[in-house]
Amino acid sequence: ARGSPVPFWAMSLEQSFVKKLGELNASSLSIQTLSNWMSFNQSSSEVLSKTWSSEIQKAKPDRKITLLYLANDVIQQSRKKGNKYKEQIGKHLLPVFANLKQTVPDQTVLEKAARLCGIWTDRSIYDAPFIAKLHAALAAEHSAAGNESYSPSRPAEEPA
Repeated sequence: ARGSPVPFWAMSLEQSFVKKLGELNASSLSIQTLSNWMSFNQSSSEVLSKTWSSEIQKAKPDRKITLLYLANDVIQQSRKKGNKYKEQIGKHLLPVFANLKQTVPDQTVLEKAARLCGIWTDRSIYDAPFIAKLHAALAAEHSAAGNESYSPSRPAEEPA
């Protein structure tokens, strides 16, 4: 029948992911469940990362931090499986952070995003120059940082 929802099994991976993102809530269980699903579908990390970027940028301000926490969980989990998401999501983080600054009036959300940068630094997820660009995107009044993306110049230093 016309207008009826598409059965889950008939959805493309991208459509399925958008649906799952829409159902995501801020609970640890919800974030970890979707993070595990993304890890299972790591061979599609490029399209899923691009979809995540698109969805977070058009999400309501109060949903953006939950979607950022999802990315954090996926990035950290993927370190054990080849860093595909680290690089793929990393390509989208500068525009996402610039979008946060431009669209989220709540300073606590920006502080939480900045705290993620600290975690990524402490755990050597991304290198210091890239983290500095993320901080600059959050601090900029009208950020031009959204035009850049993550490109690993060298692996992050291993902790001593």
